[in-house]
Amino acid sequence: MQAKCDSLDNHATCVARLSREYFFIVGRLLHSTIFGCGDKTLTFHVSSCYSALSRPNSAISRRSIFNSTSGLSTLINATGLAGRIMKVNHAGEHGAVSIYAGQIFMARFTARSLLPELLAFKADEEKHRSTFYRELQRRGLMRCKSYWLCAAGGYALGIGTGLFGAHAISLTTVAVERTVLRHLRHQTELLAEDVDAVSAISSILDDELEHHDTAANHNHTPGIFGRMLSSAISGATESVIWLGMRL
Repeated sequence: MQAKCDSLDNHATCVARLSREYFFIVGRLLHSTIFGCGDKTLTFHVSSCYSALSRPNSAISRRSIFNSTSGLSTLINATGLAGRIMKVNHAGEHGAVSIYAGQIFMARFTARSLLPELLAFKADEEKHRSTFYRELQRRGLMRCKSYWLCAAGGYALGIGTGLFGAHAISLTTVAVERTVLRHLRHQTELLAEDVDAVSAISSILDDELEHHDTAANHNHTPGIFGRMLSSAISGATESVIWLGMRL
């Protein structure tokens, strides 16, 4: 695009290209606004594109056209799949914090021996949530609309499983972390070209794996109840991720 826009002979081509990009970005901005995922960076580029198109013959406009189009590809990538995954991961970490909060509340009555472990896990998830929040801020993205759904569902799950004691608490951690780890590893492959996204995801993998393995050591014979609970929680986790990617 730079080679085309450097020449005034191709100015009309640049304007036509910018027009298409302008309406595409406007559509993305409207979608983001409607679904609660506004993007300040998108708003800035819409404004820049409109200003350039309003004065197509000025030198300032030609520079605006070049500056806007040269950054559009990067912008679209940042607010596309990578941005959506960062939002869902941030909401998911908030859900994990809520699960542990509910379990900690109940474990005071049903599984006091697990309290130190649960408190440590919760602290890790709070750090992970902050990691993805910083990435959202860097990209100019709002948090996902599923954020509070994850909080409410997570706390209810924590209370419910905590009510059944240590065995159910550990099974929950294993089921959730098994699903989350699979998604995180897949995300690093999908976003291989987005260094910042991969760095954020990779930074939490060891902690998530440690949570899984530590909890798995408490469950040697899950039994029918354990298998049913594990399947239900894995399915619920998959559903929340699926929904978050589409809200």
